[in-house]
Amino acid sequence: MRGGYRHIWLLWTAFAVVACLPPIAVPPLLALGLSAFLVMTFVCINISGKQMFVSLMFGILDVFFREFVARNQFKVPLEGTPVIFVCAPHANQFLDPFVVMCGVGRSDVSFLTAANSMRKRFVGALARLLQSIPVERGQDLAFSGTGRVWLSPEDGRTLLGRGTRFTEQLKPKDAVAWRGVTAQVESVLSDEKLTLQEAAPPPTGEWSEYKIQPRVDQSLMFVEVYKALGAGKAVAIFPEGGSHVRQGPSVAPAAQGGHRHHGARRDHARARAAAAAGARRPQLLLPLHPL
Repeated sequence: MRGGYRHIWLLWTAFAVVACLPPIAVPPLLALGLSAFLVMTFVCINISGKQMFVSLMFGILDVFFREFVARNQFKVPLEGTPVIFVCAPHANQFLDPFVVMCGVGRSDVSFLTAANSMRKRFVGALARLLQSIPVERGQDLAFSGTGRVWLSPEDGRTLLGRGTRFTEQLKPKDAVAWRGVTAQVESVLSDEKLTLQEAAPPPTGEWSEYKIQPRVDQSLMFVEVYKALGAGKAVAIFPEGGSHVRQGPSVAPAAQGGHRHHGARRDHARARAAAAAGARRPQLLLPLHPL
């Protein structure tokens, strides 16, 4: 443990209580109870709930996995050194964080977790215990837009509406999703006309329903990331996955077409977190480790 244990005298006192009180006519059960209280006090002072829970999960991993091998673990910075772990796509959000912590040999890892998951009672309680950092996602806040839309084939960037209320429901940099296409809004021209930032695939079919994904301000998330890195902790990011939102464990499909910009935004977010942390602490050497 970095910095050593505090109040070691509690353990010595617990040992003295068990050894010295029974011979002077103190009931043995009372002596054991007092000793156990002193030991539990020492544990609560020195070991966090996260450390105890992570140790329990490590024991479960040892039981259910016959062999666990982590290559090049010696290259991982020691606990207390800030680092960003960029993890491979994962299939099980409940187990993989513990696999990562076990593989890197560090328990001071804060995982970026979807805020929608952290709002769930059981999952949220575990995520907060592990000191996860919530990330609000536009698709979790999506809602059905009024009316129907159709993409103009002339330039692939003009989205026309019928019975829509674009000026009320949309703002620049919001996203619109229809017929498997997701695109960002560049400007809202009227209640029934807007332009997209990039050309979308040619339209198929007639007018269709659509969903609106509001632009999310991630400033609070970055503040928490800066705090964790500034405190010498590690921050871990999983790109694709989410067994809690699909039937059965699986990895999310590769982003294609109109969804490719999401991957670019994730790369930009990683770079922004590293650059901003370095700007706040110029002496901070912040490595990014792929896992």
